[in-house]
Amino acid sequence: LKQQILDDYMCLHGGIGSATRLEQLPEGWGTAAAKCVDAIGPGMKREVVTQFCLRLLEGYKDIFQPPKEASGLETAERRFAWLKRTLREYDDKYKSQFPESWRGPCG
Repeated sequence: LKQQILDDYMCLHGGIGSATRLEQLPEGWGTAAAKCVDAIGPGMKREVVTQFCLRLLEGYKDIFQPPKEASGLETAERRFAWLKRTLREYDDKYKSQFPESWRGPCG
């Protein structure tokens, strides 16, 4: 069950060799999946959130991680624009799949 839930969350953002996407998941999937994760325990929630965030930020590493040309400080504006765009994408596509109670404090 743990692995299936983790795979489903990873599929939200492109999948791990799977054709499953957000559009293909049943209505209310996010609520049911979150209840399962909460029942399994805080370690599972931490793993789901961590893995999803790492997948969401893969593009950042591909573009800005050294020794890439765009890895210097002179690309700070470009980095910020990428992050802003990615956060907007998260809000538009994925935010509803994660319960409010999972959100951590900023700062």
